[in-house]
Amino acid sequence: MMKKNMVKKVHKLLASIYILAICCIGVTGCRGPQYTEDEAKVIVEKGTALMDKWISKNCPGGKLVEIDHWDQHYGSGPSYLTDFVFGTMNDGNRDRSFSANIVTGFVALEPDDEMMESFNDCCKKIYLESLGLDSDTEIYEDSFHANISYAPLCEGSKDRWAENAFNFWGLQGELVLQNGNVDEYVNNPDRGMTISISGWMRNLSDDFGIERFTYEDILERQDKYNIKYDYLIMENSNESLHVLDDYKYEKWQYEDFDGRTVYSRCVLREAEKDSNGTIISKEYTPSPKDSVKIEKTGDGYKFNIIRSEELYFILYVPEGDELLKHNYIEKATSAGLDDEELTWQETEHGWTLVDKRGNNLKFYTTTELVIND
Repeated sequence: MMKKNMVKKVHKLLASIYILAICCIGVTGCRGPQYTEDEAKVIVEKGTALMDKWISKNCPGGKLVEIDHWDQHYGSGPSYLTDFVFGTMNDGNRDRSFSANIVTGFVALEPDDEMMESFNDCCKKIYLESLGLDSDTEIYEDSFHANISYAPLCEGSKDRWAENAFNFWGLQGELVLQNGNVDEYVNNPDRGMTISISGWMRNLSDDFGIERFTYEDILERQDKYNIKYDYLIMENSNESLHVLDDYKYEKWQYEDFDGRTVYSRCVLREAEKDSNGTIISKEYTPSPKDSVKIEKTGDGYKFNIIRSEELYFILYVPEGDELLKHNYIEKATSAGLDDEELTWQETEHGWTLVDKRGNNLKFYTTTELVIND
């Protein structure tokens, strides 16, 4: 089953790369490969020599089946040569997918199912440990993934995406062939390879303060364990942290708003690295009290967002509030969007407007409500 999943992942990846290349060349006229065929041939020749030597040393009964150079492709279209080759080798018993670095000599192989399962279990432990979470903390459904990760571009590349990683669903070749100790490998930050890990933790305790996880703190935790948070999501009832290509922290709170209640985003923190590696951080502390004015119109109400500053809130009104006298249509805020029919729904915090799907009306820009009785 592991081999079938591996093949599917490789085929899906190669198909995506092929489609992207065709679309770029045929539609956008983007640049395509940023290398010559001769340069690619040199990479493959070096990779072939590396793999022949490695196979001869580590599994004399094995052989190289197929090999190609690994390109790094981007949404803008161009592709770049890397120091990696990939393909298939036979260890004397079975075929295995591999990747190899022609500069460092590192070789990774597709492991057996049991070893990959052990690797995932060990990675879950180190992932949770790195975040200060108990080992039995639930990771939401199928959100957990782990694999070894490389910064793949050839030395000297000036591409701004140079920190993007090439992830391979495999383990160090010697470890695989010798059926080595996976736990020791994962828990050794000097293992040589970074482990890329993804996971989503929902319903964390409110006592587990997420706000302390600044962008700088996240980077320090990754360095300490030699891991990369491919994507990290942590949530409790009032906070959320999303670390993907960038960083986003949100904190929400209930507060009084002229006799009504709002559940509003009171802190928004965003951060990312620019092309020079400098951390760019922004923090907002919006409040409806400073930014929202409600205006009664001839056919309803208009919520004027005077100074948004990333304002985002849900409104709750008490029994007897004048807004409760009617249902409303939310007028589309921009071209291409449809008007939305809204009705009132009672909650523990008061009455709030919801659409036909039961989603709360969320205010983030000037919003016009037209009476719909």
